[in-house]
Amino acid sequence: MTNEALDTREQYLHWMRASSPAFLAPFALIGVSQLLAAAGSPAYAPPLGLRSMMLAAAVGAVIFGRTFGRRITLAPSGMSAENAVAFVRSTSWTLLGLAIAPSLLGIVLVLFTHSLGDALLMLVLTLLGFVLLYPRAVQWDAWLRHLVAPAEEVTV
Repeated sequence: MTNEALDTREQYLHWMRASSPAFLAPFALIGVSQLLAAAGSPAYAPPLGLRSMMLAAAVGAVIFGRTFGRRITLAPSGMSAENAVAFVRSTSWTLLGLAIAPSLLGIVLVLFTHSLGDALLMLVLTLLGFVLLYPRAVQWDAWLRHLVAPAEEVTV
């Protein structure tokens, strides 16, 4: 491995360690739904359209994240290595936030509806978000190679 590949890997591992607490969001959703089910407290009627709005926002976050992740390949190349790493790190945090958005929205929705179906649907959307949006080391490497490449080498 070259020094550049090792540096990219180290940067990715550093980001991955920092982002690992985000994997607790689905467990928080499961915990809240289980606590409400165990308590047996009655569900409140959610405000009109709340369920639809939360589901649409959760699906929209995952779809937007798929499109947002492609913005790096549209960015101009020729950046310094530090700026490229900062850009990729910022994009990765945004993608991670969009991936866990269904869990956070699900917690709010489950607090209103106490519905296990809503919790499971939001959990599935969160897991789909993690699969589709969580940046992998290979993506980081490709993104960084694109961003630091000299501008004349990039073809459209």
